Amino acid sequence: MKINEAAFEQVVILMKKIAGGIDEVKARSINNIYTKIRAKIITTEQIITKCIQLPGVLLQWINEHQRTGSPMTIKKAFIILLEIAKQRKGVEILNSFGFLEFGMAYVKNLKDKKLDRQGQYKEIRDVVEGIIAVIVDFNGVRE
Repeated sequence: MKINEAAFEQVVILMKKIAGGIDEVKARSINNIYTKIRAKIITTEQIITKCIQLPGVLLQWINEHQRTGSPMTIKKAFIILLEIAKQRKGVEILNSFGFLEFGMAYVKNLKDKKLDRQGQYKEIRDVVEGIIAVIVDFNGVRE
């Protein structure tokens, strides 16, 4: 697939906004990257090869905003990570950021939440557990 350089440059700019900026801009940047991946404007292969810092930036944002962030935006950040995890190199990158431990602690924290009227925490938990399953499967079959 031909790389859409202009769209990819936008992702790099958005990643920088997530790493340091106003909270509302950070959330919009995550939503924008999510939309670009879903619309196939950019691919996870492009992110993995040219923007390997993105998983770390997303994990840091999730960690900092797990109590105050919009559940929908948190879910979208995890879905981006799930898409990255579908690539062998993506799992290696997530392993380098310690996602397995982070994800397991995050799931435990979500299970401890008492109130989930709209099922949002369950949806987030399902995505995180999906990433964990991919990583465990990869780590189990790696040579």
